[in-house]
Amino acid sequence: MKKITIFCLISLFTFIFAVSCDNETDTPDEQPAVDNDPIETPDTDNEPAEEEPEADEDVPEVTDDTEPDEEPAEPDETPVPDNEPQAGAIGSFALNFAGGVVTQISLQTLKGGEGSVQLTLNGNQINYGDVDVPLLGRMLPLTLNQSNQIMTFWLDGISMSDLQGSATHQGFGIMFPASVQAPFDGDLSSVNAYAFHGDVTVALTSGGFNIDCVRAVTNIGTLSIAAYDSANITYTANGELYDPSLVSSSLPYPPCQN
Repeated sequence: MKKITIFCLISLFTFIFAVSCDNETDTPDEQPAVDNDPIETPDTDNEPAEEEPEADEDVPEVTDDTEPDEEPAEPDETPVPDNEPQAGAIGSFALNFAGGVVTQISLQTLKGGEGSVQLTLNGNQINYGDVDVPLLGRMLPLTLNQSNQIMTFWLDGISMSDLQGSATHQGFGIMFPASVQAPFDGDLSSVNAYAFHGDVTVALTSGGFNIDCVRAVTNIGTLSIAAYDSANITYTANGELYDPSLVSSSLPYPPCQN
């Protein structure tokens, strides 16, 4: 193979040498032809000029490509209709509680814990905090375990006469199953928890705390229980509040009318 390759290369070199020699001998006679070459070069220059419109035709294709770039702007506006189910949102809440869990309701057993709620309802700020009752001490916020439900209440006030008789107050409450294990960090809806703002009647002689109506409700938010046993609980929660009239058919309490 090497011999064949070498032979071919020798033949190729011989051919190239012969062609170059022929060109050297012919170049003096063909010099006028060389002078004519510049005449042909403008023709070649004109050929790219004919291709320039093709470049111009590419330009509108670029502008056509910009139209799809503008179309994604329309999906950017789609979150507006997606938020339509949230049109009933009228506020938000954030709360924290730490204290005992009351299982028997009486003047002797009621003992509140520590905690607060910050509400935003229809643009108004409402805050609930600790409430003490003379001779009884800390009364609110109060966490109960009734019918295997943990319920924490904050009220705009409470007095000894309220506890001995009955009175209606506005307040905030949250409920979730007593079976939830700590630590827990998840959605309210995942444990069938819900929160509300409404009117609560305090009547220890007839059962304790009764929810008369609700002004805002939610099961959309998060619940974080740091510690919980049969006697004490520490947790936080936050979420959005919604107009109860939108889901009145599925609520255990009617919307407030005033």
